[in-house]
Amino acid sequence: SGFNAPAPVRVGGTPLAACVNRAGDLRLFEPTTGKVLWTHPLACNHLTQPVFGDDLLLAFVPHPNPPAGRTPGVDGVLAGFKLTATGPETVWALPAEYPHELCV
Repeated sequence: SGFNAPAPVRVGGTPLAACVNRAGDLRLFEPTTGKVLWTHPLACNHLTQPVFGDDLLLAFVPHPNPPAGRTPGVDGVLAGFKLTATGPETVWALPAEYPHELCV
């Protein structure tokens, strides 16, 4: 991805790997073959390493009400996801009053 290293994950007990690129594309792939199992757009910048743990992920999603004049996808809120064989499922997201600037 250029910004974030792949991380080992387990989905349904199977060892796999996942990564998020700068543009916020989340990918799950087989580490031995490199085969991409799915891609999911998180729709915001990711210049910091997301946190993976087995089948869980902490990453940023777009802020629901970005400040006026800001480029979409630059401000976000932290969210929790469960990784599945068909894609990520959002488990929670911080309220809008806890914004994070993702890119300058």
